[in-house]
Amino acid sequence: MTFVRNQPGALIGIEKGIAYQNVPIGVKGAYIKQTMSVKDAYVATEIFIGNDKAKYTELYKHKDEIEKELGTLIWQCLDSNKSCNIRQVIDSDLKDKETYNQTAKKHIELAEKFRKAFKLYL
Repeated sequence: MTFVRNQPGALIGIEKGIAYQNVPIGVKGAYIKQTMSVKDAYVATEIFIGNDKAKYTELYKHKDEIEKELGTLIWQCLDSNKSCNIRQVIDSDLKDKETYNQTAKKHIELAEKFRKAFKLYL
């Protein structure tokens, strides 16, 4: 795994062919994680909640309001994991130079929308 810090608190890395960026949101134990995979042709934004299923449960109580702001999300909180995440995936051919800038812009905007929507309930 390779990673670097490019701004205070942010972490960027590559693991198993997936590039990611972790962005703090000012809430202990939770952050925005952005991933992209050229091979699997997607970008994703998620709220990662580490070892605090109570935070996830509280967010889930507001699922309808959150999805009204962000659209349909994938809610994952497995009994076998200590951590939970809530994510949205956008299919995108990252090799396509014609659409790459538009995809990157959508990815950045989605992170901003996630921060705004989830901070209301964390």
